[in-house]
Amino acid sequence: MNHGYRTRWLGVAVALGVIVTQCPTVNAQPAASDLLEEGEEEITVTGKILNQPVFAPFRREATVKDSTRPVYVINREQIEAQGARTVQEALKYLPGILSDGTAGGQLGALSSQFIRGGNSAQVLILLDGRSINDVGFFGGFDLSEFTTDNVERIELLPGGGSTLYGSDALGGVINIVTRSPSAKPEVTVRTAAGSFGLNEQAIQARGKTGGLGWTLGYARIQAENDFPFKIDRINLEDRRKNAGVLYNNLNLKLEGQLGDRNKLSFRTLYLTKQFGVAGGVPIPDSIGAFNTLTSKAEQYTDEVLLDLVWESKLGSGNDSVLTSRVYADFLNYNYNNPDPNTFGTKDNVNRRAAGVQVQHNWQFAKIKPSPMASITAIRDRATPPSPTG
Repeated sequence: MNHGYRTRWLGVAVALGVIVTQCPTVNAQPAASDLLEEGEEEITVTGKILNQPVFAPFRREATVKDSTRPVYVINREQIEAQGARTVQEALKYLPGILSDGTAGGQLGALSSQFIRGGNSAQVLILLDGRSINDVGFFGGFDLSEFTTDNVERIELLPGGGSTLYGSDALGGVINIVTRSPSAKPEVTVRTAAGSFGLNEQAIQARGKTGGLGWTLGYARIQAENDFPFKIDRINLEDRRKNAGVLYNNLNLKLEGQLGDRNKLSFRTLYLTKQFGVAGGVPIPDSIGAFNTLTSKAEQYTDEVLLDLVWESKLGSGNDSVLTSRVYADFLNYNYNNPDPNTFGTKDNVNRRAAGVQVQHNWQFAKIKPSPMASITAIRDRATPPSPTG
């Protein structure tokens, strides 16, 4: 596996958004209320949907109705209703995206983001508005690592987003928004159990004390994934072996208000995933006639994501906002297949990346929706990978 060394500069980009709406002429259609049968009730929810906050289409906070492009939002209520345990699972029900890729759909399997023909390296993954794509390794981010207990909403912007985000967003943009401190202290405890060895435990606490807001949480998910299967060609019925997964994820966010016009926030995430690589079943006279994976093949990943953000309202109004961010990412990846017949296979990646992001948004007309301009400068640097062996 080749792991490169890359330093990325995204220079100064200026984006100006003005929305123009046209209403085409259509043939008269019967009103929805005229089609209702007796006893039925018409419910309109467009206001709630269109007023949802969204960041991805603008690189700033706005609402869905302000966007001139298709954008999908999975909010906290929908995540809980789906029972989605990872961001990968939450994306399954959106049109135009294949989040399972080619590694299978079981819990813990490597995710891929195929959007409108774009592959994972062409889809930009944002965490609270900043990129977390690996700048070396394979160029994407494994969304199966990201459990949802700390996620407030997920935004999907399909199609090219290079005007706002550069060449990494050729296929689209996915923005993961983490939960913020609540006005009053609250604690949420969740536990679940299911078939195929599934058991989950999670706790999230958040609130505000004086001028300090905080969010703290831990999530543990384990599953054996020992599904039964049958292959008629070789008259085989069995269960999957060595397909288990174990997550242990931690999250912390601190927010402090510095006067009326400045806010300082710190966020850290610790994501771990231990995953057994089951492999295939040898079938005679086929491409899969042999299987080099052993029952001990295993993949382990842990990541630490750190952010320090300062947000300042310039001038005397709310029309000019300067956001400065310093961040660092630490990735440790290990794959081990101890096969005595082929001397086994090992792959180790230890990567460190750091960056600075400065963005200035200002509103220069008091109309709805508001024209905005933004200037963004980003500096990313990744260390060379450690030797593989």
